Amino acid sequence: MTSTVQKGDASRAAVRHLGGQTIVVMGGTLFTFIVGLPFQIYLARQLGTEGLGVVGIAEALVQTAAGFLAFGLAPLAMRYIPEYRVAGASRAIRQLVGGGLLVLVTMGVLGASLLTPVASLAPDVIGLSKDVQSTLSVLALLLPITMVSFFLAQSLRGFQEIRVVVLSTSILTLSAKVVITVGLFLTFGVSTLAYAWAIVFSQVIAILPLGWAVWRLLRALPSEEVPKAINFRAWGSFAGTNYASGILSSVIGNLDRIIIGALLGPASVGVLMVVRQLQQFPTVFHQIVLTVVSPVFARLKAAEDQAGLAHQLHLANDWIFRLAAGLILMLAVLAEYVLGLYGPEFASEGSGLMIVMTLAVAVNLGTGPVGIMLNMTGHHVALLRISIVTAFATFIGYFILIPLFGLVGAGLAVLASNIANKSLAIWLVKKRLGIDWYDSRFRAWILPLLAAVIVLLAMRPVMDRLEGVMMEGVVLAVIGALTYVVYFGVNFIAGLHDDDYELLQSLRTRIPWLKQKESS
Repeated sequence: MTSTVQKGDASRAAVRHLGGQTIVVMGGTLFTFIVGLPFQIYLARQLGTEGLGVVGIAEALVQTAAGFLAFGLAPLAMRYIPEYRVAGASRAIRQLVGGGLLVLVTMGVLGASLLTPVASLAPDVIGLSKDVQSTLSVLALLLPITMVSFFLAQSLRGFQEIRVVVLSTSILTLSAKVVITVGLFLTFGVSTLAYAWAIVFSQVIAILPLGWAVWRLLRALPSEEVPKAINFRAWGSFAGTNYASGILSSVIGNLDRIIIGALLGPASVGVLMVVRQLQQFPTVFHQIVLTVVSPVFARLKAAEDQAGLAHQLHLANDWIFRLAAGLILMLAVLAEYVLGLYGPEFASEGSGLMIVMTLAVAVNLGTGPVGIMLNMTGHHVALLRISIVTAFATFIGYFILIPLFGLVGAGLAVLASNIANKSLAIWLVKKRLGIDWYDSRFRAWILPLLAAVIVLLAMRPVMDRLEGVMMEGVVLAVIGALTYVVYFGVNFIAGLHDDDYELLQSLRTRIPWLKQKESS
């Protein structure tokens, strides 16, 4: 009886922790949506498809280089800091963070000095025009900055210090980018170089609170009377597999820009960038929950809590999909209207790609964080094998499908890869961890999805009669809000899960005016 009560208390505590941390991250996400979407529309209309494409190709080269130079150190910090905190291994944490920063700064500076000269040797035929190389000469400065910033953010996730990460990566970075971009455009005129400098300056500003927070946490660690031995072999294995997986992800994730730039031109890359930016909005909900739950997987694995792992997987999967469902449906059903905000060329060229890429997002989010669970519970080698297989499938798909179907071909390659990757990961979770991906709570998705689709289809004739970007934007925002009201309203009527009630109770204790109302 006592054991059952303790498990119930632990389950409720897990819900409260995940819910509370998720609320913090959602605040930053809401800010990103409210400020980021208008800024993206402004940027697309200022730079046009060609200008966005030039920045996109240069960014792809920087991100690919960062993948090669990062050595899997950021995931290493997120994986082992929670475990070492449980074990009281303060020295290991300091060595991991200090050594990681030293390596990343060194490799980032070296990479930044070599990236532009190496890229200048590439022929124009693969899309590296003079404009791209000029923009790259500025964005190359991002290499050490973004590598260190990502490592610091992952370290803070390991400490489960989410607030500073949200402040820096969501609010501070975006605010600085908006202000600096508009200022540079007004002062020096609209150009890809001005935007590239805005990106660099905003990242420099955002890294400062991350560094301060990590330094404060390291200083607060208790001293060890007898320092615990470090398993460098385990470090090497985990970092190595994540490094290989990161390279594959970086190359494949950015390869479509290079191929499309070479085959279809920078303008098509600009359309691809807008579609990818839009699909990031529902994906953000995935990142919100992963920000909180990833270190929890590592902690539960260290405690050998099988039931806790299964509960966290189902809980995270359920909340990820329900939070993102409204945006996924809106992007798919109203694709051409959403893209029309950026300009008519984006709508005419990108609607088909948007629908296919949104389906890929639905597959990824609907199957939950199975890959992260495998990675954080010691099955990273098997996960790497899956990543290798699906990465090569995507790579081949790009070269076959983009020439055949243009931009839509890139989306088809990603969709097929996501289906294969998540199917294999679900199978591996069952085989290695004995945890079924499916949970009966997922049946509650069906009715709200149908109701939301009906509302969105009914709104299409309304959008056809509108004129003017401002009016279309306002109406789309109203439709988005209505979609979520309908979705969660039907969800509430159909019945909530016990975990949902636990989250609502947690909200009552966290939101001041609700707390006051309850006490009165």
